[in-house]
Amino acid sequence: MDQMHERGARWVRAALQVNPFGYEGAAGPRAHFEEEDAYNTALLDKCAAEAIQLIAITDHWSVDTGEGLANAAVDRGITALPGFEANTSEGIHLLVIFEAGTSMVDINAAIGQCGREITPGCLSGTTGDSYADIVSNMTRRGALVIPAHANTSPRGMLTVFRGQPLATLVKHEDLHAIAVSPGHNPAPDQANVFAGRPPFERPHGLAMIYSDDICHPDRLGVAGGCTWFKMSALGLAGLRLAVRTPETRVSRVDPASRPRVLFRSLSWTGGYLDGQTIHFADDLTALIGGRGTGKSTAIESLRYVLDLDPIGASAKRDHATVVNQVLGRGTIVELVVAAISPVNSLYTIRRTVPDPAVVLDASGSLTDLHPRDVIGSVEIFGQHELAEVAEQPAYVARLITRFTEEPQTGRLHELQAQLSDNRSRLEGLDREQSALEEDLADVPRLEATVAQFENADWPARLAAQQRLAVLTGQVG
Repeated sequence: MDQMHERGARWVRAALQVNPFGYEGAAGPRAHFEEEDAYNTALLDKCAAEAIQLIAITDHWSVDTGEGLANAAVDRGITALPGFEANTSEGIHLLVIFEAGTSMVDINAAIGQCGREITPGCLSGTTGDSYADIVSNMTRRGALVIPAHANTSPRGMLTVFRGQPLATLVKHEDLHAIAVSPGHNPAPDQANVFAGRPPFERPHGLAMIYSDDICHPDRLGVAGGCTWFKMSALGLAGLRLAVRTPETRVSRVDPASRPRVLFRSLSWTGGYLDGQTIHFADDLTALIGGRGTGKSTAIESLRYVLDLDPIGASAKRDHATVVNQVLGRGTIVELVVAAISPVNSLYTIRRTVPDPAVVLDASGSLTDLHPRDVIGSVEIFGQHELAEVAEQPAYVARLITRFTEEPQTGRLHELQAQLSDNRSRLEGLDREQSALEEDLADVPRLEATVAQFENADWPARLAAQQRLAVLTGQVG
């Protein structure tokens, strides 16, 4: 079992277009701070307040201006990725980001490779090589290249180009992410680009990220300044993996804005897994191993400490076998839970075989809570149990009822009343249908009677009789 305390991949808030004090823009840091140390301190204080753990320092055609900020960030425990902002011959701005620790000499060499007129520290408006060349060359040097503020004018990739010319840029094999600004309207082709609709089809989707220019600490707290990336290690490698799997590893809103229960760790004292601890990731933990390595024991221990019963009869027998023969009497199973109810806090659910489970608060004090009060609606199923449930309709029904949010009794009565009403309405419709069918069955007889009436010339006779009655009345 894994003894590490690392919980695997986690969400990290990152600002990827942070400008250093030496940035020369009109609204640069010098407009608000007189000294670099004051700016660096204020910026990193804001990073700490906003839970920003990763920044990329990207001045125009310069990396040396960010060295002081990078060093200060390391001292504060914040990962700083060095890099620069490039300007292509087409006028597109690109963020070029390197791994933490990359030497300034190597990055300055990369800057010089971006065009004949380009030297480290040259004017920000100086244009380099083409978009395709810079993206390819910088990727080969180990950088991650991201078009900056792509939906803004006049230097945004999505506003400068449209249609097939834009598709050529979008389909570059080394492009994995595009930065847009929520403070501007979407570009005309923006939705189609990220949806991969023709002519913007790609083998893999593009990550849409936020990385607006940061020239003042307050910008870090504004929508558009940061993006959340799921990574297991802070650095360019984790960032690169995240943008290649954006569906599950990139978020433009705080993933923690929707609170949920999180399992933190499961541990054993005594029994087969004595002294072992599993630390859970925030989203997905996979237990991988051969037969007899404890996978089923871990699942059944989790079920046992939460006091959850299996559905199937066979699953119940398997569960009892694991508890009695693998865990054994006296074994203590503990689950640490980050709960949202009754309050946001850490709880420890402890169960000693064969006693009931108890719940301890963050201070270790015993509470009156039941595990269900802390974890809410949580379900646990073993592999064999799912197969057993699928074969029994009654088990499937029980499984479905576990996921309903309202009491079943009241809902059952409501459904019964609706069915009764439907039955009455159907019976009435059946009676109406029978009457109509009887009338339709009599139609041939009525049609024959009409034909006989017409053949006997009864209409003419009736008309003559009516005229005779009129004349008789006139004579009289």
